[in-house]
Amino acid sequence: MNKKTILKVISYAVALIFLVIAFTTVLLIMFLNDDRYNSRLKEKEPFTYGDSMAGYRQYSPESKVFQVIFVSDNDKYNLDSTKKQHICKVHFGMLFKEKDEWKFNESVSKGFDVVSNYLYKTRGNEMSEIISFYDKLFVFDDKTGIGHQLDIKNKKFYARVIMADGNGTSDSAFKPEWATIVDDTLYLGSQGLDSLNVDGVIGRSNKYYIQKVKKNGVYETVDFSFVYKTIDNLLGVSSPGYTSMEAVVFSNVNRKWYFAPRKISNIAYNETYDNLYASGKYVVEFDENFQNPRVFTDSQFNKSHGFSSIKLIPYQEDVILYLKTFENEDKLETFIGMMNLEGKSLMKEKSLGANKFEGIEIIPLDI
Repeated sequence: MNKKTILKVISYAVALIFLVIAFTTVLLIMFLNDDRYNSRLKEKEPFTYGDSMAGYRQYSPESKVFQVIFVSDNDKYNLDSTKKQHICKVHFGMLFKEKDEWKFNESVSKGFDVVSNYLYKTRGNEMSEIISFYDKLFVFDDKTGIGHQLDIKNKKFYARVIMADGNGTSDSAFKPEWATIVDDTLYLGSQGLDSLNVDGVIGRSNKYYIQKVKKNGVYETVDFSFVYKTIDNLLGVSSPGYTSMEAVVFSNVNRKWYFAPRKISNIAYNETYDNLYASGKYVVEFDENFQNPRVFTDSQFNKSHGFSSIKLIPYQEDVILYLKTFENEDKLETFIGMMNLEGKSLMKEKSLGANKFEGIEIIPLDI
């Protein structure tokens, strides 16, 4: 074989190699862009909570012991024995799983009261929710519209943000009733129902707005009425009936929303009926874009016990932890319970005594 022939063979071989490389590259690019491959990759990546939910990182999918904290909103009955100071009760407890059974024990000796002098028309320190956000605990007063940082060591509240009702231009206070974290943003919501004027006529839509709060405390007021009204439609509720929302949580693991109305009524508001017969029995699920709704029923439904707060167990977000409250005039009581995402009971509801606790959060064991 002469030199010219050898060079020609080599050039053909090189060209063939380049063709193979190019073809392989194209196939690899197509493979990497294939959604089915990407979804499999994502499934293999272990989920971990971001800095906004750093308090949950201590736990794992195998954790069986959790510490919880819960705060009170005893309304006008939150005065101390001197009838001069408004107090919020801060209590703790341990949640644990033995075999397939969940149990709860309150850490009675660890609890304490916090006094606050921030009032709105002689009322205040009525904490309707608690949440851990960027490793700090925050509580929200549904009477003054103030969000406070909770200092457990010194047993104090420090005012951090104050919010106005409605679209943010009202001279009345925002009424925060629920809180949840979506990625790096804290969502605060009100009840999601029409407000009554002093003459009893429906006239305001202030409670349809929510606040989206960033780490630095800057917040954006957003009209959330489309979500609330979608829930009304799903549950067959129309005016003068109403739903009243106080328990909402977002699953950062499964990218799902869960709304547990405290009250569901098909008649106009009546205090006695609302207190004794109108408690919600449903939980509504949406995807992260508020599409694909699904409704399931609470198997421990009691018509006088309404959801006041819900959280998802860290790394086990198919388990819902909740508080339900009973109130009728000065008679108050709270119950703690658990369910799965089909509404099946995972822990029999247990009374927390004669206080109205409206916020619960899961915190690290060493706090």
